[in-house]
Amino acid sequence: MYYEIFLRGKTGAVIEFLNIMGELIIRDYRPEDKEEWLRLRVVSFLHTAYYDDVYDDRIPRDNPLIDLVAELDGELVGLLETEIDPDPESIFEHPPGLCGIVWNLAVHPDHRRKGIGGKLLSELENRARQAGITYLEAWTRDDEDVLRWYGGMGFEIKYVYLHVYLENEEHKGILKSCVKGLTPVKSFCHGIGVSASKLVKKHRVKRIHACNGMMKILA
Repeated sequence: MYYEIFLRGKTGAVIEFLNIMGELIIRDYRPEDKEEWLRLRVVSFLHTAYYDDVYDDRIPRDNPLIDLVAELDGELVGLLETEIDPDPESIFEHPPGLCGIVWNLAVHPDHRRKGIGGKLLSELENRARQAGITYLEAWTRDDEDVLRWYGGMGFEIKYVYLHVYLENEEHKGILKSCVKGLTPVKSFCHGIGVSASKLVKKHRVKRIHACNGMMKILA
């Protein structure tokens, strides 16, 4: 439970503000968390560049996970899913050793700026070191507040490419079907070495995101 207490003076001005938050628990994900985990992921991504990145089930991973959730008064308010990859196929240069690939990191919008993401990351780093992981890799789009958070947590951007969404007429001159009678209506493309400004000016593409590959070395 989260409380907000305001103390007002005679003029009605707020003279003190106090947040009281219940006990925050960082723990392992459990199978019974799945539905709440999926809902949390959706609402956390709602007003971000990943607003339509929605799944109705968790994606199976090929390798072991460090799978964490943040629980506050019996409710999930944060999640951090990281895969331990012994043989990462990264497109940027990385140090030798095990890689921790961050697949999902989210905090409920009502509980942001309370340090929950930082606590999840701190627990991940502790467990990662114990597992012999030498660095973390994460990918995110161009939400400025998210990029600032990662930067403040010690991540450095190593690679950038484009996520391009096409709809209806935007496909012309870019993408077409090789199957007669089958017409692309919506498409998602990776753009490497492609000019975003050209896509906008020449093809009038409306939705383009920069996808940032980041890395943090674990000392």
